[in-house]
Amino acid sequence: MNIGILTVFEKKNENNSACLKSLTEAVEKKGHTVNVLDGTSREEIRLSHYEYVIVATHPRSFFSGNLPERVAECLA
Repeated sequence: MNIGILTVFEKKNENNSACLKSLTEAVEKKGHTVNVLDGTSREEIRLSHYEYVIVATHPRSFFSGNLPERVAECLA
């Protein structure tokens, strides 16, 4: 299967990178094709040719379940 991982991390850090690496390796280990897409870039992101899309992000605040606005823009 062709799987896209859409990352929308407002701040880059080692924990995000390690989590993304583990996720990518686990999906590839199952025999799937994985593409990591940076949602923070202003490029147009096409998700239509992926069979599954994984969204990796953080909520806007600790007590909020709201996601960054860029997630909705990428999924539209």
